[in-house]
Amino acid sequence: MSNKLSKFKSCEIELFSYCNRTCWFCPNSFVDRRSKKEHLSESVYISILKELRENGFGADWQGGEISYSRYNEPLSDDIFFERVSQAKEILPNTLLRTNTNGDYLSPKIIERAETSGLGLLNIQLYPVGEYSIKEIKKLYKQKTKKLGIETKLIEPKTPDWSDYRGRIKWEGQFGKMKVWMLGRDFSSNGVDRGGSIDSLTKGFRTSPCSYPSKGIYIDWNGNVMPCCNLRSDIKEHESYILGNVNTQSLVSCLTNNHACSFREEMKKHGEKTGACKTCLF
Repeated sequence: MSNKLSKFKSCEIELFSYCNRTCWFCPNSFVDRRSKKEHLSESVYISILKELRENGFGADWQGGEISYSRYNEPLSDDIFFERVSQAKEILPNTLLRTNTNGDYLSPKIIERAETSGLGLLNIQLYPVGEYSIKEIKKLYKQKTKKLGIETKLIEPKTPDWSDYRGRIKWEGQFGKMKVWMLGRDFSSNGVDRGGSIDSLTKGFRTSPCSYPSKGIYIDWNGNVMPCCNLRSDIKEHESYILGNVNTQSLVSCLTNNHACSFREEMKKHGEKTGACKTCLF
């Protein structure tokens, strides 16, 4: 076994393209992800998992983690549970996690997720209208009642909420699976997703960025991206594609000159360019 991927902490894998929502703070508000559902093939997915295992993925991070949330809704397709089970078998020491908008959740779905080997389910609380603390608390009560899960508030941490910064987070447990519920005010702490959401552009980046050095990001079409905020189905982000796992090995996508030079450039202090110019993530 090699250690070529040992320094990578996380790997985001988008199993399919579909999302049922078009949230204003997400590029799905203008990129069509609802009219059809296209899948990353099972054979390519298994190859990714085996390549991660054979190249020491996450070795420097106690096994690392695989996340199934890029820009789709993972729980909208039953294939999710099969893919999680396959990952648990091939990478038993890796944390398997996902975000979800919660629209497909039920007690049965929660149970299937835990049984399949999912270690962390992060339920995002998205209000229909404008964000408010009152609305997030309302959604939280509805979800916990429906799912029968007990949780405790862990953010804000102070009793008087003096440390509130646009995030409310609860934590609970279902069997071996940790469950988070998170309400986030994207108008105050959202990012512009590689310059694609104009209303969330709030400044210019001059600090280094470590995300390309710690994370692997694979779109449903096999394209490998250097960051969670970049996606291959946005024209302005196409030049950032590092390779494609349908025709190349994952290691080659992550170690070619394009990938290496991008990571090194992002480690530097100073103004960034292109899609990274206004990223404050």
